[in-house]
Amino acid sequence: MSSRSDKLTREIIGRYKRIRAIHTCYYTQLDLDIAKVAPEFFFLVNDVLEGKPIDETRLRHIDMRRVEEFLKEDK
Repeated sequence: MSSRSDKLTREIIGRYKRIRAIHTCYYTQLDLDIAKVAPEFFFLVNDVLEGKPIDETRLRHIDMRRVEEFLKEDK
């Protein structure tokens, strides 16, 4: 494989892992109403898929430190 395709593969896998960590953080908070957090979740996932940095000032229901903890466990 070429270096470029290796880089792309790592990037896609990294995005997938970040989305999985975000999903886990949202859905393990038992006190959340899914209907209320769904828009935030889907906008956040869209940002990850597009490769945009996560704007933590827009988040109301999730703590990015928890997401980072889940990512560390995933390695």
